Amino acid sequence: MELQVLLGPLALLELLGLLELLELLELLGLLGLMMLLGLLALLLIKWLARRAPPNQQRSVALLPAISAAFLGGDKNSRCGAARCIDGETSATSGACKEIEGATYFCMSNAQSNPWLRLDLGRDCIVHEVHIYNRPTPCCRSAFGTHEIWVGSVATSATDNTRCYTGTAASDALSVVDPCIVGGTGVTGRYLYVRLPGDDRTITLAEVQVHGTVVAATVAPTATSFPTTISPASGT
Repeated sequence: MELQVLLGPLALLELLGLLELLELLELLGLLGLMMLLGLLALLLIKWLARRAPPNQQRSVALLPAISAAFLGGDKNSRCGAARCIDGETSATSGACKEIEGATYFCMSNAQSNPWLRLDLGRDCIVHEVHIYNRPTPCCRSAFGTHEIWVGSVATSATDNTRCYTGTAASDALSVVDPCIVGGTGVTGRYLYVRLPGDDRTITLAEVQVHGTVVAATVAPTATSFPTTISPASGT
């Protein structure tokens, strides 16, 4: 409806021609012209806002994961998958050994097509993923080519929806990967960071997911009706 209201005045002005337009502007004066332009701008903004998908009208925020796991398990207890969701974006330890006061990276076993799975705890619409690489120079290049998958399947990355494939620079300390399919974010409870190929190792400092929580739908409650029939009703 707003689009029709918006296009109506534009079409009318076009039909009036240049002479009629000049006469109209002279009739309206400066104040009237400003009011007309303001009205057209307002209608355009409202129309564009209505065209945006509902999940893009909400603000994008950090979605904290409640747990993390590697395919094939952790390298060891100090560098487990949970280190990738502990809030520390720069690991100070150079290795998975006991260092007092150190912050650690997460590290998987070397294998084919390893993945790191984050459980967001509920369905979310993922828009982008911030990944902080292991900062030690020895191992930054291990990240390289990687994929982002999102969905409801907790046992396999590739049974979900792939929203990103890319290659990080060999010395990259962090990357921001968009998670967009068909112009919108991808919905799911589980997010996977997957490294395709043989003999790959996931070793990262932190993975942060940004998006929106899917609003819970409230099921309608059944309306209760009297189970007895009044004699006065005659039925």
